[in-house]
Amino acid sequence: MLDIEVGCVDTILGLNNEGVGPAVLERFTATIDGAEIDLLSASGINELMNKLLLGATPFPYMRMRGLLKGSVISAGGSVRMVYSEEPVSIDHRDRILQNYQRVRLDAVYRCMYDGKFDATNAGLG
Repeated sequence: MLDIEVGCVDTILGLNNEGVGPAVLERFTATIDGAEIDLLSASGINELMNKLLLGATPFPYMRMRGLLKGSVISAGGSVRMVYSEEPVSIDHRDRILQNYQRVRLDAVYRCMYDGKFDATNAGLG
């Protein structure tokens, strides 16, 4: 199961694969005020970051890591897509939290194993 991580302290946006197999990203979008942003593009990640910081002074320590359609996240793996290596100020945290209230995130992915799992018990014989 793919979990979308949102926050305001160090990881602002991330994906965690809590499933048993690799997850293949097909689509990842943010909808803000009715406009859809493709988060599997550098321009989309940048646009989301700017919208989350809207109304705040620039924060030079914010970093972005892009993913593409078809990117694979291993089982138990995670990817920080928008994050900061430095502590985010209280003012920036408040602004990010406020702006996140307008955001809906949607990820479409498939399991590398086509979502089919089999369990076998050979018994004691």
